[in-house]
Amino acid sequence: MLGDLPLIRREIDTAKVYVVGDLATLADAQAAKVIARAPSVAAIDDSLLTQMVSAGELNDTEARSVGLASNLFQLFDEDQALVNAVKNVQLCRGPRGQVRSVR
Repeated sequence: MLGDLPLIRREIDTAKVYVVGDLATLADAQAAKVIARAPSVAAIDDSLLTQMVSAGELNDTEARSVGLASNLFQLFDEDQALVNAVKNVQLCRGPRGQVRSVR
């Protein structure tokens, strides 16, 4: 299958990071910075986002939005419509994008 070829796999992974940037409603310049740092959606984690905020590449709000979009994208098996439907629903008290224990 084409997706198994390393060159094609890298292009697909980059495209998925771009989709996450779009789901996070990042400006193209900010999305390009995420793509430059994250070779795949799986590479987007707290450590990377913290580094990007510290370097001034993203602000805190953008980083939180990317983290949420990335997590939902992976959780919902890359279903963009489902991510968009769920990401703006406030499931708990507190600021949107902040995850709290539901115990």
